[in-house]
Amino acid sequence: MPFGIDVQQWRALVRLSLVLDLRRTRGFSFGVHERRGARGTLIGLFLFQAALGGLLAYLIAVLPDPFASATLYFLLLIASLAALLLTDFHTVVLAPDDFAILGYRPVASRTFFAARLTSLLLFAWVLALATSAAPLVVWIRLAGGPLVGVAALAATLVASALTAVTVATVYGMLLRVLPADRLHRWLGYAQLLFTFVVYGSFLLLSRLQSALLHVRVEKGWYLYLDPAAWFAAWLEIAAGRAGSLDFTAAAVPAVLLLLLGPVAARRLSLEYADRLASLSAATRVSDTPITSLGPRILTPEHRAVDLLVRAQFRVDQRFRLAILSILPLTVLYLFMGIGGATPSSGLGVTLLDVAVVVFPSVLRQALTRSDWFRAAWVYFALPADLMAIVIATKNVVLVRFLLPYLLFVTALLLVQSLSEGAPTGGVVVFHVTHALWLGLLSHAILMVELAANPALPFSVPGGKGERTWHIALITVAAIALAEAMPFAYGILFGSAAHMAAALAGLLIINVLLHRVLLWRTRRIIRHLAYAG
Repeated sequence: MPFGIDVQQWRALVRLSLVLDLRRTRGFSFGVHERRGARGTLIGLFLFQAALGGLLAYLIAVLPDPFASATLYFLLLIASLAALLLTDFHTVVLAPDDFAILGYRPVASRTFFAARLTSLLLFAWVLALATSAAPLVVWIRLAGGPLVGVAALAATLVASALTAVTVATVYGMLLRVLPADRLHRWLGYAQLLFTFVVYGSFLLLSRLQSALLHVRVEKGWYLYLDPAAWFAAWLEIAAGRAGSLDFTAAAVPAVLLLLLGPVAARRLSLEYADRLASLSAATRVSDTPITSLGPRILTPEHRAVDLLVRAQFRVDQRFRLAILSILPLTVLYLFMGIGGATPSSGLGVTLLDVAVVVFPSVLRQALTRSDWFRAAWVYFALPADLMAIVIATKNVVLVRFLLPYLLFVTALLLVQSLSEGAPTGGVVVFHVTHALWLGLLSHAILMVELAANPALPFSVPGGKGERTWHIALITVAAIALAEAMPFAYGILFGSAAHMAAALAGLLIINVLLHRVLLWRTRRIIRHLAYAG
């Protein structure tokens, strides 16, 4: 056993981790224990990182300053990996269930650490290689040659490894110092910050390409305070442009890995997994009573789902962060898209329109997943209509999120109209029609998504990287829809007749989709059985 590691146990644990990454058990199934692959989520993450790498490759090819482009590449690589590891720490790095499963088995702490570290590094390296594929081609063919490409590949692997080890170490240190509630709160702030940085950078870079073509950076000691510059120095050394600061900065990552290795070993142990499980179970619940929608939603199933969603927001960190992750994206869309609307002409589209259309479906997905999915057995013990519970999930999203969000966007556009003078009757009609159009379109997409994947609230376990993939999907969908919707708006809102026809057609589509949703849900509920 080299270094006290049981090779057979290490191999079995790594293989099991990879198998579980590609397969997860649903909280319910159609009569038997159905298993649904998580390959789609991982492939989606891989493709998003590859798309980010493609954008960075373009910037590397056109930016005049190679050090600035390399620093930008490593900055977004490190930030995207850190955001993913923070957002999905309990599924990517260490799960609270690890101790319950392995604590009574003869698995040494060093063996467990080696297996966890191997799984963590493989996951980080796969995503890092997806990000680096296109930039490596550019570096080899256009910006330095094979030696620079080899240095970039080595720096990418070391940067991703250092990011993974640092996140695990810092999280473990904070877990020993801070109470669980405060740690969860600060972790939420960190996740929101990383979400803003990573996906905001993706959106900004796609819009500010021309401005970046003239960026040049004068090297100074202050630039090397940025960890991304440490790895950019590797490329400077390989290209023969290095100074004394580059050699010093290039050695920092190796020193940090040597220092953090022993600390990470203690943070990825079974004893630490036991503490993580106990702290996860010790979430403090507020004594403030939770009120439901009351008479506004009449059926008992709707009131029950509304109470459940509000209570889950208090105690379930995964669900709370899934909801809060929309906030930084909304701010980004507000600043980037508000200029796209033209109230005076009644045409144009903002990224906020895309948010209204896309976000409810993402929230509905978040409502189905939870670390406490095994508690879904309660649905099968209640004297309630399961189909009504599934439909109530959609309606709660509409009342609690879509309607307020839609009113916010409409009010925002009306305020923008007032800033240009008193709005005309045509502009007011446009904004009202625009709000109705967005609401009906979002409702239709939500029904399609629900019909494709009916699920009871909080009954499905989350997969590795799943929440990060959902945020990435929002970003990509926003960019695609923001480019396509102005053309549709020019046709749909070109005249009063076009607007009336568009609303009538979309209303008919909503009615038909509602019938399909009821038929599909009723058909599936008949074969539903708990399999937690």
